[in-house]
Amino acid sequence: MELKSMRFSASEATEGVSAQVREAVQAWVASHEVAEVRLALYGDYYAIHVNANPNPVPGVYVPAAAIHEPGLLIEILDAAYQVYFDELSSHSN
Repeated sequence: MELKSMRFSASEATEGVSAQVREAVQAWVASHEVAEVRLALYGDYYAIHVNANPNPVPGVYVPAAAIHEPGLLIEILDAAYQVYFDELSSHSN
């Protein structure tokens, strides 16, 4: 069963997520000092929302199959975080 939406913070995660994925993403959230990451299903991909931003990170998506692969998911989150950080930086200048 695919989840339509998943939310991760350093201390909480959506039920139904595997322990390996939950632990990996929660560690990622804590190490990147973000409040939360939410993945929202759009067709065969999940859009990535960082810190409750209503708009997903542009151009970076998680293939639905990748939510079962913690290493790949973390690589994609790293790419999304870079885009998110670059967007924040461009608005603060």
